[in-house]
Amino acid sequence: MMSPVTTSLLNFTLASTMFTISPGVGAALVLRSAIRGGHALGMGAVCGIVLSQLLWGIWASLGLCALLAVSPTAYTILKWAGALYLAWLGLQMIFRPNDALEGEALALAEPEARMASAQGHDSDRRRLAWKNRLRTFWQGVRRGLTTDQLSPETGVFVVSFFPQFIPHGSNVVEFTMLLTLILMVEALIFLGALVFLTVPLGHLLARPAIGRWIDRVTGVMFLYFAFSLAMATAPH
Repeated sequence: MMSPVTTSLLNFTLASTMFTISPGVGAALVLRSAIRGGHALGMGAVCGIVLSQLLWGIWASLGLCALLAVSPTAYTILKWAGALYLAWLGLQMIFRPNDALEGEALALAEPEARMASAQGHDSDRRRLAWKNRLRTFWQGVRRGLTTDQLSPETGVFVVSFFPQFIPHGSNVVEFTMLLTLILMVEALIFLGALVFLTVPLGHLLARPAIGRWIDRVTGVMFLYFAFSLAMATAPH
């Protein structure tokens, strides 16, 4: 017979897997990033989302997530901040396709790329390539982290979903962080797999005409997510 702790962990793993693989703004952001920016931007977005989940676990341990569940004002402020941010990203993708997310990194890299190309040194080109990948990766991290942190529903999910899987008598803070770790690993595996399955199609999907339509479709999805978030009501 399994112990209560083992049973809780298995049940949570199954339930959180369904939450992780359900379509949402995180998966849309990762797919779009992988198509338009390759492994660097895609995995950056994944790591940003995973880092955000760690923060939500910490906020839950500190009791801050509970504030979202009991304070309509706090929930509303974060809800509208998230909705406006998603709407801004969506409009960027619709009206400025191809450069809505990674344009800043490419713009920063362009002068250095010309300089390295003119010098013609392999070591300089390799160094520049790694520098650009790192810059693009961190840009993806910022996008993923910001997008997930501005979603109050994630915080409400943590504060309402986690407690039912914490066995009686367990250390609440420690068990909350353990459940958070499971959620992070699942997100890293699933979203990381999306990146590695999507990137090989990037050369085809990143053609200018196709890329513009991908951006516009993703932008419409983000506007839908923004509208859904704006229409959401605080939990009771």
